[in-house]
Amino acid sequence: MKNSLFPRLCLLIAYAVDAQEPTQTLHVDQLDLSVTECGWKQTQARKSVEGNPIVINGRKFERGVGHHAPGRIILSLPPVPLKFSAWVGINDEVGENGHAEFLVYVDGKLLWRSGFMTGKDDAKLCEISFENARRLMLAVDEGPEGYGHDHTDWADAKIEHQGQREVLTQGVKTVAKTAGQVLDDTGNLIDRFDEIACEFLALTRELKKGIDPKKASQALRSEATFLPTDRDPVDIVLRRTRTLHNDLHLAGTPVLDAALDALDAKSKEIPIDDVEARKSLFTEAVALRKETALKNPLLNFRDIVFIKRHFNPEPETQGNHMCDQFFGFHGRPGGGLFILEDAFGAEPKLRNVLESSVIENGRLKGTKLDSTWAFLAPELSFDGKKILFAAADTKTPRHTYRWDEDNCYHIFVVNIDGSGLRQLTDGPYNDIDPCWLPNGRIAFISERRGGYGRCHGRPVPSYTLHSMNADGSDITMLSPHETNEWKPSVDNNGMIVYTRWDYVDRGFNQAHHPWITTPDGRDSRSIHGNFSPIQHSRPQFEATIRAVPHSQKLVAIATGHHAQYFGSVVLVDPNVFDDDEMGPVRRMTPEQLFPEVENRAHRDPANYGQPFPLSEDYFLCVYDPFSGQGNGPANNYGIYLLDSFGNKVLLYRDATISAQCPLALRSRPIPPILPHQTLVGVPLQPGQEFKPIDKNSLPKTGIVGLTNVYQSRHPFPEGTKIKELRIVQLLPKTTPFAHNPAIGYGDQKGARQILGTIPVEPDGSAYFNLPVDIPVYLQAIGEDGLVVQSMRSATYVKPGEELFCVGCHDQRYDAPRPTSVPTAFRRDPSDIKRDVEGTHPISYPLLVQPVLDRHCAECHEKEAVAGKTFHLGRGKPNEHFFESYKNLRPYAFFYNDAAWTEAKTFPDKFGAKASKLWPLLEKGHYDVSLSPEEKRRMAVWLDNNSDFYGSYENLERQRNGEVVPPTLE
Repeated sequence: MKNSLFPRLCLLIAYAVDAQEPTQTLHVDQLDLSVTECGWKQTQARKSVEGNPIVINGRKFERGVGHHAPGRIILSLPPVPLKFSAWVGINDEVGENGHAEFLVYVDGKLLWRSGFMTGKDDAKLCEISFENARRLMLAVDEGPEGYGHDHTDWADAKIEHQGQREVLTQGVKTVAKTAGQVLDDTGNLIDRFDEIACEFLALTRELKKGIDPKKASQALRSEATFLPTDRDPVDIVLRRTRTLHNDLHLAGTPVLDAALDALDAKSKEIPIDDVEARKSLFTEAVALRKETALKNPLLNFRDIVFIKRHFNPEPETQGNHMCDQFFGFHGRPGGGLFILEDAFGAEPKLRNVLESSVIENGRLKGTKLDSTWAFLAPELSFDGKKILFAAADTKTPRHTYRWDEDNCYHIFVVNIDGSGLRQLTDGPYNDIDPCWLPNGRIAFISERRGGYGRCHGRPVPSYTLHSMNADGSDITMLSPHETNEWKPSVDNNGMIVYTRWDYVDRGFNQAHHPWITTPDGRDSRSIHGNFSPIQHSRPQFEATIRAVPHSQKLVAIATGHHAQYFGSVVLVDPNVFDDDEMGPVRRMTPEQLFPEVENRAHRDPANYGQPFPLSEDYFLCVYDPFSGQGNGPANNYGIYLLDSFGNKVLLYRDATISAQCPLALRSRPIPPILPHQTLVGVPLQPGQEFKPIDKNSLPKTGIVGLTNVYQSRHPFPEGTKIKELRIVQLLPKTTPFAHNPAIGYGDQKGARQILGTIPVEPDGSAYFNLPVDIPVYLQAIGEDGLVVQSMRSATYVKPGEELFCVGCHDQRYDAPRPTSVPTAFRRDPSDIKRDVEGTHPISYPLLVQPVLDRHCAECHEKEAVAGKTFHLGRGKPNEHFFESYKNLRPYAFFYNDAAWTEAKTFPDKFGAKASKLWPLLEKGHYDVSLSPEEKRRMAVWLDNNSDFYGSYENLERQRNGEVVPPTLE
């Protein structure tokens, strides 16, 4: 008995001694919080994430940490007994909003969770004790609805220890992941080069999150989704590998069959909760998947061309935007043009194409394009011997948002062995996205068209489709569109496919989707997606479009407006009817939400980029399973072999910088060479030397023919007779900042001028001359002089072009053939007849105010003094708008919302007919009787967004009633 009591007595004595040690306290707000992960803004000490006091449902705390979901605070610990405590909850600065859960992990084990809390909940106390632990993680997770208002507080968060204070002050530190590391969900760091561990973590997260059933139904292959039988990453990889195995017709290959069957058997035997054994099995499954994937007969090439390029950081003014990402002054050093040799072999080798190259011509002759340059958009020639690319010098002084030859991207060409490096473009313009055309010319995107975007708080020039000879001569504008276009490529029919931002009287988040045009720039048309009625029904922006070999389908990246060209891979079928939703689109990577329409801009993942199709099911692609749209250069994209079943096989990764834009290095068939039918940008014949054309000798107009205006996507009201077409020119914005100046009621809408009208024959046909290289839209005018239908998209003609369309908003899918020659086509084309004063350009002071002065202003002045109505005079001098204009706002018709506006016009449902003013004028307002010309003035104004100004410059002169022609058309 004595022997058994002695140890207990010693323990009691020891405990008594320990109990005498003072309790030391370290508050978490004393630590370096700058290295923590915070879902929005930055983790704050002793205040909320938004800088307010720490208050949870009315209870105020003097100490603590303001955080935001999803976020993690990781602490390294001394190996001694410790106690952690905190009061947790949603900060009162968001009211009753917010929906987040607090979790505490110790050495990867979840020891406490709060359950989901909202702004309505009182603070909850977390208290846990532990010893000999190495790491503590304080995590906050968002709910399924997203991270909005998840302003989380760890109030009075502290660590306590009975002993010397130095144990806490020296032993407790915040932990930050470094470049090349990934933090898992329990606070453990994973090496970025440990691809197996990274994929296991990524699949675990994806499986936990799941895929919405509607989105899963839009996947090209159900195998790329998650099935009820998927318990963990092992199940997923084995299932998808078997599908790949069967698709490659490898069934019946004894070795692979046996290996796959053996792994399936082991998976059934190993319990799902034996995580370490499952991870070991996962390693075997991934190895078998790679062995299977590399037997693909489509891998009939050896090398891959790509660039290294950093993901641009936040904010938009550093290039984290669909437009700004391609400005040279946002380029970051460290990149280059590379070839991954023997990409599918056991030991691939990396070759820097430009390592020994020196520019042979131009301003930069003798210069090397080393890692101090930033690189964009490589493109191979059809014979696989030359590479086009864009590059910008980053070592010269950076002048953000100032354009000069040292600050912009220029286009270069080089042989694949590094010889023959030549500069093709230069000057104070960003020239990007070069693409070889079948006729020998090069298509590319350039800012040379002029003008600025309408929605930006900074200068963002419009860039559009151009072409040039293979030596850089004869630069020709193919598209005079007044907003941006991106990334031309050539489809299997010899046409250029590209992305256009086509938001005529629409919002800035609308209409960045595929278009198609001939290599000489004729007959540009939307492929799909141009008129989506709601923002969340399909991808917001489809970028880096390429034709799939031996197919009519296109592959693209679904990305966002406020994003770079990364997101989810989609397959587009132009032959499927555009239902204004997802009809033509299938998700290749359904686990990746569409940026900005299904997840949050500037924050959430955009895991895939720049797919290069090998077939409808197999692609080269770049991928980062841990990407974030606000992560900047921390994003690390590697090159993968991707298939439509969900398999991803890593081919190359550099942990210090992203790989982008992979291309199969091989020759490919030249698509059909389409006849050149304009008088500019004419392809050179073999041995022919370029001689500039005298532009003054070119025709100033092209011809447009309309078969039948009544052949309309939206039928006209019965009995409608169209008398004429009005041609409205869209004017490029010549001032750099959004809504500055405001040209009318509509927020960030564009200025315009009425070129005039042309007649429509009784059979609905029209045939007319249209000035070249200006974007216009057409309006169908009824017998009453009011618009029945209007385009919400831009069109144009090139010198020498004859453009024909079937009807009003005609469909590409079912255009009927006329049974006889339309009446208008039997005569010479009509010349445009100028419309009433004040329409060229639009001028409220010239167009509308004279009518008000004659009939309305005097009476309204008297009644306004008595408080019975409003003024319709000019008002105070030097005001931006006349008083009459401001007062007519509730009675006018205009598209207004800057971000999203109703995408379509419907016959008789807009313009004058949809305004409150026109019925008053029609039935007579007191004894006011307008002449036909005065009615036309009012109708033209109401039918064209009721604008005040028609030009972006010389506002005072316009207010004074002067005609101010646009400086850029």
